[in-house]
Amino acid sequence: MEFQINSLYLCVKDMDRAINFYEELFEQKVTEKSDTYSVFDVNGFRLGLFAYEKKNEPHTFGSNCLPSISVDSLSSMQKKLKGKELCFPVTRIKDNFVAEFIDSEGNHIEITAPYKLNEIIGRTVTVTVDRPLGSAHPNHADMIYKVNYGYIEGLIAQDSEEQDAYILGVHEAVDTFTGRIIAVIRRSDDVEEKWVVCPENVTFSKDEIMKQVEFQEKYFKSEIIM
Repeated sequence: MEFQINSLYLCVKDMDRAINFYEELFEQKVTEKSDTYSVFDVNGFRLGLFAYEKKNEPHTFGSNCLPSISVDSLSSMQKKLKGKELCFPVTRIKDNFVAEFIDSEGNHIEITAPYKLNEIIGRTVTVTVDRPLGSAHPNHADMIYKVNYGYIEGLIAQDSEEQDAYILGVHEAVDTFTGRIIAVIRRSDDVEEKWVVCPENVTFSKDEIMKQVEFQEKYFKSEIIM
């Protein structure tokens, strides 16, 4: 016997409000509409909206069952999440970015996007600097930061902390910096990756990058990917 899962429904309190929310999310009109049960056909999968109160059925909203939506890129994910309430931040989990948001009716929805190295390199990001140029490592006072170093707020890496980044091409201590990712430093003996961020139209070779970050990367087996 073969089984298929072709549909799923979400309980909603306000049908019109829920339809408006999902029309904006899916960028398509509702397929079937009624006061009690409406349907979106999403590439052959039927997502229903059930106005449970009209049938006097009890319901508890929460995260015990998570419908999962996939998009093709991190950029698409961030576009879909704009203005939505997150209950799980954008997080790198192995080969995917994963986040959860709350819809207009209180349902928790998961959204995923593949991790693509060629999409990361070239992106413009803002780095919050917590270890400025010339400062000492918080746990190793003899390690002095030769470059500004910080994190990408709201983007969780595989170590469950916000994504770290080196800032190259900036020769004074800064609090924040917006620039372009030119490389990813991948450690074979650690779960972390470090992003290398530079001013627009500034770039460095792999050797030049390693020379500037060696003060920290010398303790790891690091590979620079460009």
